[in-house]
Amino acid sequence: MPTLHHEGSGSSSSPRHPGSSTRCVALLALSAAWLVGAGAANVHGSVIEYQFSGVITSSDPSSGVASGTPFSGTFSFDPSTNSLGLGFEGFGQMLYGGASSGVASPSSSNDAFHLQVGGQSVLNETGSLEISESYMRYAGQFGYLDPHGTPDPPHTSVIVGTDGPSTLSASLSLSNPSSWVPLQVDHPGDLNLGQLPDATLTLWKHAAGAGSMMFFQGTIQSLTAVPNNTPEPPLATFLLLASGAGFARSRRLASRPGATPVTA
Repeated sequence: MPTLHHEGSGSSSSPRHPGSSTRCVALLALSAAWLVGAGAANVHGSVIEYQFSGVITSSDPSSGVASGTPFSGTFSFDPSTNSLGLGFEGFGQMLYGGASSGVASPSSSNDAFHLQVGGQSVLNETGSLEISESYMRYAGQFGYLDPHGTPDPPHTSVIVGTDGPSTLSASLSLSNPSSWVPLQVDHPGDLNLGQLPDATLTLWKHAAGAGSMMFFQGTIQSLTAVPNNTPEPPLATFLLLASGAGFARSRRLASRPGATPVTA
């Protein structure tokens, strides 16, 4: 038979409710479950940010940027506010954004793209970002052939680009030319050089009546997701502290000298 304890001395003590510890444990479990659920929601519903760096490999003379100049930058987006999943051309899809494709898509204040070249800020865009993908799961899928009639190999290509009002726009081209890579844009870290090893940065310059020209291009040597250190929800923290304190108190009272064992 399980043994409980009364608080106080001798047989005149009033009994503690035998369910006190059970209720504390249940509250602890409920709080932990709430934390886990909230944490999962934060992973898929909060801003995802990447940082990248590399070196310039070619440039237009008017840019004043020499080959070998280092560059670095970041881009961020919130897939919970602006995710389309729009398919086009049989084997491609717009994963995020879509303004340039003519599709109505709300911009998010969390959309951002920042680029520095040679330590100088070159582009700072907010509220406009697009991520698109083209792929083939196996050779010849969708009937595509190369100029020699050979089925195109499996591949994956992702473009991350800006689409704002600036006279400059940037795009990151990330690809795997020989394999299909199943991607989920709302999973931080899915865009990485391990899966998409061919990676380049291109900066375009736009002029009214003159079209667009490639200002410079470079090789991306590093691409990593920035950890999202979202703090624990205050309510869950309070519940954990309160239930933990109650459980500790019940254990302490049960072990006090003079507590009278009662057979349940």
